[in-house]
Amino acid sequence: MGFAMLEILFFYQLARNPLEAIARRWYCRSLFRASRGRRGCPESTNS
Repeated sequence: MGFAMLEILFFYQLARNPLEAIARRWYCRSLFRASRGRRGCPESTNS
């Protein structure tokens, strides 16, 4: 999945449930930083 596809998916989730989408994105990024790139959410691993 490309970066554009992830952005489209994010905006779709944002329209449907804004709080959950923002929380998931923040959580994924902080998890990725905390594990120094070894861990992340499933939707962000292919980017």
